[in-house]
Amino acid sequence: MLKIANKYFNNTNKIINKANGFTLLEAVIAIGILILVFGTLTILCTTSVKTAKFEEHLVNLNALVSQKTSNLFASISSEITKFPAGATQVGSLNADTPITGYYDLLNESGCIVSTTNGSNLDCSGTIVANPSRNLTPKFRRQWTIRKDFPNSGDITIGVVVVYDQTNQIIKSLTTTKSDNVSSSN
Repeated sequence: MLKIANKYFNNTNKIINKANGFTLLEAVIAIGILILVFGTLTILCTTSVKTAKFEEHLVNLNALVSQKTSNLFASISSEITKFPAGATQVGSLNADTPITGYYDLLNESGCIVSTTNGSNLDCSGTIVANPSRNLTPKFRRQWTIRKDFPNSGDITIGVVVVYDQTNQIIKSLTTTKSDNVSSSN
């Protein structure tokens, strides 16, 4: 009977010893899984913040192109007087060829950065609550005005926003005014 009791206690002892802790391999696997989970959560959080910032900039860019289009249409009669004789179009939407007088430089908040009379900043047109006072341009807003396009008597205005770092167009708007009726693309 003593032999059976010893055998029973020895087996129980082995079970208890195994249940007391983790092996090194189990601990390494558990730590690896935790690192993977926390890494994934960090990436997701970072991506969400970047997406939110991008969407904020996108809203600002929509406002910047719409605002410029509206301003140009409001002053269209004076803008047309600037056309060279025989010309039907002024300005450029090509990111590689901005035309002086038909583009402005903007910082990250959409404030116009002017360097003609020293460094100057105009934030009156931005929709950002606390605009940046940074004088380094981040975007370039370019526009073109076409007379008699697509039909005689029509005025078409195109505005693009170019990201200065990559020289890529990131937002565009084309609006045509025909007999005081406008349509946008």
